[in-house]
Amino acid sequence: MKRILVILLFVAFAFNTLPGGCMLAQLKAATAENLALTPLIKEKVLVRPVPGEVSPRLAVIFGRNGESFPQREQAIASLTQPLTEEEVGAAYAFLQTTAAAYAGPAGAEHVLKNNLINFIGRLTPPPADWLKELCALYHDRNQDGATRDYALQHITDYTQYESGPLAADRPAARAVLWEAVREKGSLAGTALLGLNRVSKVDAEIDGERVSAVALQMATSSGTDELSRITAVQICAQRQLAGVLPTAVKLAQTGDDITLRASAIAALGDLGGQTERKLLLVLKNQDAPALRAAVAGALRRMDHRLVATAAK
Repeated sequence: MKRILVILLFVAFAFNTLPGGCMLAQLKAATAENLALTPLIKEKVLVRPVPGEVSPRLAVIFGRNGESFPQREQAIASLTQPLTEEEVGAAYAFLQTTAAAYAGPAGAEHVLKNNLINFIGRLTPPPADWLKELCALYHDRNQDGATRDYALQHITDYTQYESGPLAADRPAARAVLWEAVREKGSLAGTALLGLNRVSKVDAEIDGERVSAVALQMATSSGTDELSRITAVQICAQRQLAGVLPTAVKLAQTGDDITLRASAIAALGDLGGQTERKLLLVLKNQDAPALRAAVAGALRRMDHRLVATAAK
């Protein structure tokens, strides 16, 4: 599932880029310092026991009577009315469980949780303490990694409330995202993607700091593979030429086809005539995904170079 999301991310980023707003020297100087400045957030929500009795619609979702996974999934999809205060508490308790019984394919519990998170997150306004609940899910390392990732994605949404009661939660949401980019795994990429997206609408998120983190993650061989794929494409989108040497190397020798495709896309967005020659060499790749990536990169590069020459 995550690989599919990364491929979609690669496709989404294979388009016109944003203007660069950072000096490379500033980025290099800021990278290590910026990552060290974010304090880890320790606040967690008290774990609640799942109530013995719940409403009929939640009973199906929780699988209280042996409902199958498709039945439980459909019950979430059928939710239309807002949850009562008691139902919210029960839903929070269910989200915090790490071994809820369910009938279905192994690992499908996180799918149910994600669907329930989506429903609660769409409520206007979200219920009380929703951000704290999401933070608790993200911080709980006993949760499935996908559940922590989903929670982080929804935390990103809180940075976009410019007014109203939810605006007060924006600083906490920002802090969690900056904390998460220090993760060792793929969650760092999710956080970076969120910071990059909301930095366009939230003036309190330092764009230079986002660029510094993206460049470090992209150029470090120790970065989780999925996070590195994300970081390379964000560097390309933010017009960070400092990633070019890494992209040239990864385009030729990357261990994973998706990482190579991401690097090839970055060459199309940032490279010049030297990188164009490399793309022509890579044009006849065995893997269809790489051939498509090279073709797209060449189209974007040629269009960009022609437009630049015409100025």
